[in-house]
Amino acid sequence: MKKIIFMLATVLLMLSSCNRKVEYEFISYATFDATSYSFDEDVQEVRVPVSIVNPSGAEVSLSVATIDGKAEEGVDYEVIYPVSGVLTFAPGETQQDIVLAITDFPNKLTGSKDFSLTIASATEGFMVGNCSTAKLTIKDTKTLAGEEVP
Repeated sequence: MKKIIFMLATVLLMLSSCNRKVEYEFISYATFDATSYSFDEDVQEVRVPVSIVNPSGAEVSLSVATIDGKAEEGVDYEVIYPVSGVLTFAPGETQQDIVLAITDFPNKLTGSKDFSLTIASATEGFMVGNCSTAKLTIKDTKTLAGEEVP
């Protein structure tokens, strides 16, 4: 019973620390480094880091997925890595990047578009932290009459 209470208290502490990495002595978990990212549409490629806090001595696989918003996969962005949707961390490895190709629409006013990345699941027995979803905003860099488009 004490062990369950300790685990619940630890999870609650982890949930309250989304934008900062707090090391927990006995818990290994996966997390995005931030909950939101913003970049210009002409950037071509974006890397979104995924971190393992307190890596264990075992290999960890994370299932990652995109969730379309105003930005659509295949139109506004493409996942370059991991193509399979699975990030595999070697024992002791602490960071990998999800790599995305961003589509530029030259001379076309599209406005800002957003989508999300999520850590959908992890190897059995491994935890996903509370920063398991990151919102990405693609900012349109085109202008109309000298003013930037929102």
